[in-house]
Amino acid sequence: MADLRAPEHLELLVAEPLLLAGRIRNAGAIFLGSWTPEPLGDYYAGPNHVLPTGGTARWASPLGVYDFLKRTSLLGYSPSGSGLRRRT
Repeated sequence: MADLRAPEHLELLVAEPLLLAGRIRNAGAIFLGSWTPEPLGDYYAGPNHVLPTGGTARWASPLGVYDFLKRTSLLGYSPSGSGLRRRT
């Protein structure tokens, strides 16, 4: 159910939250157990407070350091590796 809703904040109030957390793919932040309430993560211990809202955690991640880096793909093939042949 959590993966379908893709919540901004998800509190796992179960005896073994880590066992369940490994099965969840779509949540902005997961709070583990009754000693980790959502306000604690938002205002004290959280890595950041910029989380995907409105179910966008299905395809978006929390704001992180990679959002401030520019990345480029670099590709290279040999003539034989590309599968292309030069016409002669």
